[in-house]
Amino acid sequence: MKTILGLLTIFVLVTSTASAQHNANNVTGRWKVNVAGEGFAGHAMPSVELELEQNGTKVTGNFLIPNHGDLPMEGEFVDGKLTIHATEDGFMKLQLTATLNDKGQFNGTLDGTIGSHTWTAEREDGR
Repeated sequence: MKTILGLLTIFVLVTSTASAQHNANNVTGRWKVNVAGEGFAGHAMPSVELELEQNGTKVTGNFLIPNHGDLPMEGEFVDGKLTIHATEDGFMKLQLTATLNDKGQFNGTLDGTIGSHTWTAEREDGR
């Protein structure tokens, strides 16, 4: 009986560790983004979401901006660092860079048509 409990304990530890590593290495999902500072004409920055899909190191997604629509993005996630940019130049130029911290949150900079700002994000689904 002790052997079975010991094996089950090892299995649970290995599975949860592998799952945590997978989540730390994959940014697929929906992220709630907070951008510091002011936008155009001194207005507060809107609450936005970032929807990402990762395949290997390649990342695609949409920056979901209320009252403006989706802004397609593409880039990469390598060694805990995200670098993505808008694929549409007509609507808004935007580049985001960030590091994924130990808590599973992004911290970085956003540069584009709206200026340069710091930003943070956390997964909406809590993974």
